Amino acid sequence: MSGLIAEIQQDALDPSKRVVDLLRKVKLAAVKLQLDDAIEWADLELAGYEGVDEAELPPYRRGHGTLMQRDRFGSRPATGDTFSVAALSQVFIREPLSSVEALADSEGTTCSIGLDKHIEARLKQAMGLTNCAFVIESSKSMLVAVIDRVRDLVLDWAVGLEKQGISGEGISFSMSERQKASASSITIHGNVTSIHSGDITGHQNRTVINSVDTSSNDLEIANVFESLTATISSQIADLGDREALLDAVERLQAARGSTDYAGAYRRFIELAANYVTILGPFLPALSQWLG
Repeated sequence: MSGLIAEIQQDALDPSKRVVDLLRKVKLAAVKLQLDDAIEWADLELAGYEGVDEAELPPYRRGHGTLMQRDRFGSRPATGDTFSVAALSQVFIREPLSSVEALADSEGTTCSIGLDKHIEARLKQAMGLTNCAFVIESSKSMLVAVIDRVRDLVLDWAVGLEKQGISGEGISFSMSERQKASASSITIHGNVTSIHSGDITGHQNRTVINSVDTSSNDLEIANVFESLTATISSQIADLGDREALLDAVERLQAARGSTDYAGAYRRFIELAANYVTILGPFLPALSQWLG
C-alpha cells in the first residue's frame, strides 16, 4: 500500500487532479504529522485569505490588471496620473482555491474584478463622474498561475518530507515519522506572515469576481499613518527616498482635515511613483481625506 505522501506527489504531477482536492490531502497529512504551518497554509488556500493584509498575501496571489471605465459609450482604460491608475489596477486574489479553479475553467480569457464600492465612489467624485463604473480587467492566466504555484508548492513539500524518510502507510504515519516531521524544518513557503483583522491595508479592491461587494472599510486614522511609516521604514532601501517619503507622510498627517491636505497628497504621490507596488495599497486609504 502506498503512503499518503507518495499519493500527494502523484496527484501533484497529474494535471487532471483538482488542486483543491490535493490540498485536502495535504491538510490530512499535516494534521497527522502535526505540522502547524502546513495546516494553516492549506486552510487559507481552502477557505480564502479574507482578513489577511494585502502586503502579506502570498506573492502568487497578487497581480496587476487594467483599470477600466465603463459607461454608455462602452469600456475603455481609465486615465489619470500614472501612480494612481497603477495602484488601483493591483489585484489581490482572496478567493478560496475552489473558486479560483472554477473561474479559470469558465468560458473566456479574461475576468472582471470589482473595486471596493467606497473607493469607486471616491474615484468618481474626484473625476466628476456619475453614470459609470470602474472594474479591473485581467487575464485568466493570472488565475492559472495561482493554481500552478499551489501545485508546485505542494509537490516541493511532499518531496521534502520523503527525503526526510517520511512517507506513511496508507493514511497513517509511524511514531518515528511523526518525530522526524517535528524535528525537520520543512515548510510550505506560501509567504503568509500573519493574519490581521481590521488593519489598514486592504482598502483597494476586494477581488470580487462577477459578484457584488457589500463590505465596508472602517479605518483607524492612526493605523493608516503608523502602518505607512512602518512600511516605508522597512521596505524602501534608498536612504534619500526613504527620508523624503517619511517627511511627506508627516506632512500628510499634519495636514489631514485642512485645505493643505491636497498639496501634501500630491507631493506624496510624486515621491511614491517609483514604489507603486509597495505603497499602492495605501493610496485609497489616504485619498479618503481629499476634498
